[in-house]
Parts: sequence; structure tokens; C-alpha cells
Amino acid sequence: MKKKNKSYIANHLGISNNVAREYPVIKAYGNKHVFIENYKNIIEYTDELIKVQSKEYRIEITGSDLNIIFYLEKDMRIDGLIRSILIG
Repeated sequence: MKKKNKSYIANHLGISNNVAREYPVIKAYGNKHVFIENYKNIIEYTDELIKVQSKEYRIEITGSDLNIIFYLEKDMRIDGLIRSILIG
């Protein structure tokens, strides 16, 4: 049997391609809350900078009074006064 790729399977199951391929999903709610899905680990954590590594990208969140409210295996929430979100 021919091996199917993740995009094909995701399409047929109705799953987001981002989730199936483990790309990071970043949702910002105003400048107070950020949710990150599909991250691998936390690289740096201060009250002005949080760096997170995903499978292929590094995500940097800058601001003030930054706090990681919760982090699970693949999801996290960051609160504070968010100034920027950089992906590279």
C-alpha cells in the first residue's frame, strides 16, 4: 500500500493542515494574551522576552510583565503587555 502524506490524510479527516504538519499556530487576543500551539520547548523566559522553539521556527514574544500562564505538552498561554511577535 502506498504511503499517504500528512496533508492528504488531514484533508480527508477534516483536520487543519497546520496541526497535522505540526506547524505552530499563534493566536493573539489584543495585546494582552497569546496562545501558541505545537511548540517544542521554551528557550528563554524573562518578563520582557519569551523565546519558544517549534518544529521549524523560533517564536519571540516581546513586551512587559510577560508571564507563561500555562504550558502543556503542545499548548501554552502567555499574558502581559505584548509589543511584538516575531517568527523566524
